[in-house]
Amino acid sequence: MEKYIQIKTRRYSTLIKHIFEKYKHEDIDIFIDSGHYKSEDIPEISKNLCTNHMLKHTIDFSVYKDGEMLFGFHDHPDEFRANISELEFIKKLAAKKIIRYRVVTCKPTLWQFLLYFIHRKVRSKHEVQK
Repeated sequence: MEKYIQIKTRRYSTLIKHIFEKYKHEDIDIFIDSGHYKSEDIPEISKNLCTNHMLKHTIDFSVYKDGEMLFGFHDHPDEFRANISELEFIKKLAAKKIIRYRVVTCKPTLWQFLLYFIHRKVRSKHEVQK
């Protein structure tokens, strides 16, 4: 059984800004719809994406570190999830009243498989272009 953190908020842009702030100096991969970005792209992404309006129109969003998804959603930010390894960070955001969360235990879902497959395809596509 796998554990993950289900996140609920209406402050999508604030959540994303906190995630970017935490990881801006680390080697992360950010996937937004069909685009692939790195931590050095965060200032530009923040200008263009970090509004609730833009996030509501984003289909796929995820942040990976060392090949492991830390944060992400598919279809809508209401489906936001975090890796269980981020629990302490999530608790801090909840204490600031930015989010609500709950830890969920489940078998891998079709959503997780599809998100993994989509991002694996995008990554391999970008590696071929280099």
